[in-house]
Formats: sequence, structure tokens, C-alpha cells
Amino acid sequence: MKHQLAALGGAALLAVSMALPVAAAVPEKPTSLYFVNDFAGVLDDAVEEEIAANGERMTAAGGPEIVLVTVDFTDGKDISDYTLELFNSWGIGDAERDDGLLILMAIGEDNYKAITGLGLERSLSAGDVQLVLDEHLEPDFAAKDYTAGALKTYRAYYERLGGTWNADTAGDPGAAGSAGATAAAGKYVSDGAGVLSTQALAAIDNIGESTYKATGGAVHVVTVDNTAGLDVLDYALQVFDERRLTGTDVLYLMDIGGDTYQILRGEYLDDILTDRRQDDIINRQAEPGFEAKDYSKSALETATALSKVLTDNAAAVNPPVEQNNGYREDYGYGYRTSSFGLFAIIPILVIILLIVALTSGSRRRYYRSYYGVPYNPFAPRFIRRYGPGGYWGHYGGPRPGFHHHPPPGGHHFWGGGRGPGPGPG
Repeated sequence: MKHQLAALGGAALLAVSMALPVAAAVPEKPTSLYFVNDFAGVLDDAVEEEIAANGERMTAAGGPEIVLVTVDFTDGKDISDYTLELFNSWGIGDAERDDGLLILMAIGEDNYKAITGLGLERSLSAGDVQLVLDEHLEPDFAAKDYTAGALKTYRAYYERLGGTWNADTAGDPGAAGSAGATAAAGKYVSDGAGVLSTQALAAIDNIGESTYKATGGAVHVVTVDNTAGLDVLDYALQVFDERRLTGTDVLYLMDIGGDTYQILRGEYLDDILTDRRQDDIINRQAEPGFEAKDYSKSALETATALSKVLTDNAAAVNPPVEQNNGYREDYGYGYRTSSFGLFAIIPILVIILLIVALTSGSRRRYYRSYYGVPYNPFAPRFIRRYGPGGYWGHYGGPRPGFHHHPPPGGHHFWGGGRGPGPGPG
């Protein structure tokens, strides 16, 4: 009886297997459009052309490779394994930078997945990757509007990686290779105003990459046509946040339409890229080219000068732990290797890093709730630059509903003492 049941079970399994649809293997090569590959046949032609043109433009400027693929099934494999196999098989992204991004839509399985190369993890975390899928793909995918979902998702990733989307490129055979008025982007540069040469774009991206490898910090250059009515400093802060820059990064923002610019450094660079050094770079490298409307020169020379400051002070930008003896506000308590051993030190470091991260986030939230901006308008650098009134003294005060003066007890997050100062209100 047991043998009969086993034979029956095997026959049933065979019948079920024969009834399942035969899934296609991982495609051997992409289509001629490369940046969008609709093997499932669910996307509109015009949208395919729009995606391909923008993808080509970003890559031609030295930026990341974003590739979208639709298939019917994943060959019986888990979608994560299938996506990774396809990513590696096609070699998506630059081989050295490992900056590829693959978006896979498995239509027959009602599923999707996106993965990035290691080179993009700094610009696009795993959480960011999933957030884009949840916000931009899921609603249309659930409604089976695959064209809308593909376009929104590709564009969302494109803009998060510094690109400026051009919706007027569909059907334009010259758009993909154009570097004129259309926007171009790389990992460390975004030319939203279309004023930088191809050579400058590539050089700035190389500067950003080499600086990051040498120091852990990076130089970023962004050009825009205008700041959407915002003060250039407020807009620079917004760009700084949108590009997920850190305390060891520096941003050079060029507002072409407003005929102005802003250099914004991360909070850990205050002692390295001092106001004096920054003003010197503005006067020697940024201003001459900008005034002459040679924006490529201004961007390239400024990026070079900023990079030199960081690399010349690499130990301070990203100090080795064994050299960090004593307390530093930006890194926490340092230590020297002792008899406690490595395993005794690691938990201490984890706790310190958590405290620093929570304090930094609380400080930004405090400033936003009290002043309406994510920084202290009475910080020493604003006092030095604009006088006793700080940032508000120069720009005329905060938006309605926020405080004009510092809270009682001091100008700082801690209220001038060791404990937290009074909250907003």
C-alpha cells in the first residue's frame, strides 16, 4: 500500500508539473534599447523611448546605469536570485564603480524587485530602493498599469541619483547623446542647468570618487536653472538632504538663473574647510569662472580645490581610530587599544555611534521645530559671517510661526549648558 501511494503521489506531481507554464530563462542579452527591455510586452513604445533616452544621457555623462526589465516568469527561481543572476549576466553598471541599478518586473508572477551594485549603496540605501518601489511602482503594478509604474519608478530612481528628467526626448534620435541643454548627471555631479561640458562632468565625477576613496568624504557639484524661489542657502540645504550627503561631504551648488552659488560643507568639516579657506576658494576658483559664465571652469576648479583641502587633511576627515585619543564632539570618545581587547571595545563603539546618530537627528528636529530650518541660524559661522544677528540678521527672519531669537540659556542645541535647553514654544 505504501508503494502504491508513493507511485500515485509521483504521478500526481508529474501531472502538476506538466500543467505549469514553461518559464523563460534569464535573457541572454538586452534589447537594442538596453535601458528598458520589455520582454513581457506590457510597455508603451513612447515610454520605452523616453526611458531609454534619459538612461543613455545619464550614462554618457559618467553616471550610473539604470536598467528596467519586464519578463513573464522567473524560470521557477526566487525573484531575488533571478534578479541577481540577470544583473551579473549583463554586467549592469561600470565595472570599476559597480554603479548599476536593475529594476525587474515579473508580470506573470505578479512580483517585482530592484537591486543595486555596491557602488550605489552610499547614494541609494536598501531602504531607499524599497521606498521607491513602495511609493512609485506598487500602486500602478497592483492596478496592472505597468507602463505608468515603470515610468514613475525609473524616473524616481533617476532623480534620486542626481539626474534631471527630460520628458521631451521620446523619438528624438539625437537626444540620447546630447550634452547641450539637456541635463546630465553622475554619482558626484548633476548638471540640471545643462551648462557643464562633457569633459568637466567626467572630471568632476572622477574627483568626487578619488576624494571619497582617499578620505571617506566627497565633493559634489550641482547646477540648477533656479532655486524655486528659495534662498540659495536654503536650497543648498535641501539638495544636501535630497542627495543623502553626510557630515564629511561638501556641496558646490551653482544657481545659474539666479547668478549666484553656494558652498555647503558637512558638519564634520568645520575645522578643516574653515570659513577662511572656503572664502579663499570662492575668490580664487569659484568666482572668476562664474563671473565670466565659464561654468565648467568654475565647477572644475572649485571641485579640485575642495578635494585638495579634504585629501590634504584625510586623517582629520576620516581619522584612524587608534589616532583618536580623547574626546571629539563629532566622533565621540576615542580610545587606544588596551588590554580590554577588540571584543570589549566593539560594544562601546556601537553605543557611542548610536548616541551620536540620535543626538544629530534630535538636533536637526529641534532646529526645524524651533526656527523652521534644520540648522542653528545663530551658529558661530553665521555670527562670523553676518554679525550678531546671525543668519536671520542677514536674511530678515524666519517664516511665520517660528522663532526669531535663540531660546533662553544660549544659542545652541543644549541651551549653553550641559543639559538640554528649553524646547520650542
